[in-house]
Amino acid sequence: MSNSNKHIKEFLNYYLNKEQSPDYAVLITGCWGSGKTYFIRQYLDSKGAAGKNVVKTFDWLNGFERYTVVYVSLFGAKTRDDINENIERILHPKINSKNFEYLPDAISLVSNLSGIAVGTTVAATTTIATGGSMAPYAVPAGVAIGSALGNFFKNLFSKKKNKDVFTSDFIDEIKNKKKRLVVVFDDVERADMPLPELLGYLNEYVEHLHVPCILLADKDKWEEAQKCQEDKSTLHHLSSTKEKVIGKEFQIQTSFDEVWNVWFDEEKHFLGDKVWRLLNEYHDVIAQVFELSETTNYRSLKHSLFDFQRFVENIQNDFLTNPEFNSLLIADFFAHQYAYYLGMFSATDVGQSNAWQRGFAEAMRKRTRDKQENIEEKYPLLPYETFEKKFQNLNRLTYAQITNDYYKQWLQIWEHWFKYNWVNSDRLNEIVYNSIWFKQKDNYYLNKMYEWFMLDDESGDKAMNAFEKALETKTLNSPISIMCLCSKLYWLAQRNVFKEDYIGFCHKMESYVNLAKNELLYENVDDWTQHTMLDSSYSECAEKLNDLQAILKNIMACKKEEHKQRQIELFLANLLSENQALSEHTCEKLEHEHLDEKDFNLCDIKPEQFCEIYRKIKTHNKTRLFNALGRRYKRNPTQKEIEKSFLQNVLKNAQNIYDNAERPLTPSIFAFYYLIRTIKEILGEKENVA
Repeated sequence: MSNSNKHIKEFLNYYLNKEQSPDYAVLITGCWGSGKTYFIRQYLDSKGAAGKNVVKTFDWLNGFERYTVVYVSLFGAKTRDDINENIERILHPKINSKNFEYLPDAISLVSNLSGIAVGTTVAATTTIATGGSMAPYAVPAGVAIGSALGNFFKNLFSKKKNKDVFTSDFIDEIKNKKKRLVVVFDDVERADMPLPELLGYLNEYVEHLHVPCILLADKDKWEEAQKCQEDKSTLHHLSSTKEKVIGKEFQIQTSFDEVWNVWFDEEKHFLGDKVWRLLNEYHDVIAQVFELSETTNYRSLKHSLFDFQRFVENIQNDFLTNPEFNSLLIADFFAHQYAYYLGMFSATDVGQSNAWQRGFAEAMRKRTRDKQENIEEKYPLLPYETFEKKFQNLNRLTYAQITNDYYKQWLQIWEHWFKYNWVNSDRLNEIVYNSIWFKQKDNYYLNKMYEWFMLDDESGDKAMNAFEKALETKTLNSPISIMCLCSKLYWLAQRNVFKEDYIGFCHKMESYVNLAKNELLYENVDDWTQHTMLDSSYSECAEKLNDLQAILKNIMACKKEEHKQRQIELFLANLLSENQALSEHTCEKLEHEHLDEKDFNLCDIKPEQFCEIYRKIKTHNKTRLFNALGRRYKRNPTQKEIEKSFLQNVLKNAQNIYDNAERPLTPSIFAFYYLIRTIKEILGEKENVA
């Protein structure tokens, strides 16, 4: 148990061991998820009474043989009766079960039947004894016995159900048996009843019945609840009642290592052995995430652990053998997931940035020498930018490999994960495999050029040699990677790191991209947002790299049409794929992601080509396709205007196929009925299929 909470533990020992219980309750507060429940459960566990919402007895108190603990949540409690019922349910779970509600009537019925049976037996015996004459009083007597027994139980349960849970008689009975009672009320701030009424209820325990009570409450919500009740009519009453009921108040302080050790010692199998070993090995990485967040919320952290278990199941086991990759992956995942739970950003915020606007505005301000414009106010940090700034000193996977557009690829993974609570395992493993830790091991040191100044001399030489070799062999083929790398290397060139000066370095890179233009991959370079704005070095050298950027844009413009056609072919091929998962994912992409119109949109697909694909795909994929098409435009109505001509032409082509097909129709042709109906609904036309 944390030393920071030692004073709370010592006071509870004093409070609960006093022969004469203090007539006040102890309140323990803390931020949501800070470990209040964890602390009190660990404390009780050390005394032999662990567990929530259960009754435990144990040897503990001086002068008493056993101690009874009742742990009850006040969440949603509207009345005193609600709390009483919860406590009664905990004390007597079987008696207070729903099935037990019918027991009195059942006992009554059984008793009556038993009475008849008893009477019948008596009558039969009498008949035999008397030689055939029945005793006339036998059955009525049996019924009377059964009825009396049934009524007894009915009255018993009725009295029990209507009486208060704790009375002075009940407390005295406990004391006479040398037992001591303590009640732990959790979620005090979440009770759905006026605070003065709740405090009045609790006062009956501590003042009148002398029952030690420990209260647990969210610090912020508890303070908010008090403010809501503090009006002119109740202020005096509330404050006086609070002082009367709550004698001591503590705020919980629980350390990360303390909670972590409990999770990974006592509950190590709740994540499975594989994930448990992986996370325990990189405990320091998660601790750093927790520290950088500057927010203590163990509940959100534990939720993140379960999410990681689900996420990492999508990654091939052989990819989890590289220590550097594992460390960066865990750092990136927990930074995102924990921050997401804390509300730092939403699913739609992922990747959103004003960096380009700020960089451009800053360049213009320097050019015009306008000191009046407040760029930060005009283009403030967006939520995701704030998140990235908070974790900028954390070595994460997102920033680990600038080459090959790795940043953008992982942004897409995180965006999909938070939007749909799902990840495409095939795409995820593809990204991992194509990284510098696996397929592109040869580019490992080339990637290290981005952080060259942080390397030791031996690694620095290897990184420099890898860079020169990449230029010589024309293997540096990602335009975005080139710009990202050059923005940093130009900064180094200005400080005389290379043989060439910074002007010579620019000419060298311009010459390289012209020579390697056939080897360059196609990438959308219409803007460099999220790719080139990764640190301040870019804004410093942006103007000097304009020529290089212009050359790359011209090369990409020539490659764009070819790339667009490849994307269309891939999209259509995936719809036809025998791989069910791939075809389903393509439909999901059509529904959710809205194809990048800068690469291609549906208008780039020939209507007859689309209809032919629709005719050939399997029946269940047809259903997925037209449903995805319908939902596509409900989610984004502006997309309908962009692709309206495509929809109209597909409708015309599909209608022609349906109308001119030979009768009787085949199932593949009849499926066009649903496609036609879907498109007409999208366009707002009335259905009219022959």
